[in-house]
Amino acid sequence: MWADLVEWARGAMRIEGNELASEVDFKIPHCVNTIEETIALIRENRAAWLAAQQGK
Repeated sequence: MWADLVEWARGAMRIEGNELASEVDFKIPHCVNTIEETIALIRENRAAWLAAQQGK
């Protein structure tokens, strides 16, 4: 995801009195610069998800 897109959304969606998102929502997107970073992030999140499934 583009960092500029996230910053634009933060400004557009957090207009005082008409908030469509909270600051917590903007911790969800992960901005990466390379395919290698993307793959590492997917693997990390999959491993965390699998670990959580074993605990259920």
